Amino acid sequence: MKYSVIWSPEAEQELARLWIGTSNRDAITNAANSVDLILRDDAQSVGESRSAMKRVVFVAPLGVLFSVRRAQQSVSVLSVWSFGTGPRRAGDSEHS
Repeated sequence: MKYSVIWSPEAEQELARLWIGTSNRDAITNAANSVDLILRDDAQSVGESRSAMKRVVFVAPLGVLFSVRRAQQSVSVLSVWSFGTGPRRAGDSEHS
């Protein structure tokens, strides 16, 4: 089963911030492209399960939190972070 992969606006903004803020933009680009392919092809069994029907996958240097809607054949990327920074929540400050 193939899934549509939809990045939330927040995840897209964070990915852009990570890309702008790194000296290795190729690594971020390649990881994001790999995440898209992995989730498109096998979203239900990739990564590790989390609470509330969410899953997490790591493709260096990115971590990605996502949810799968099997009936709609879609995946929502909810957040993205680089290793060592952890996921951000709305309201978190840069320096907390």
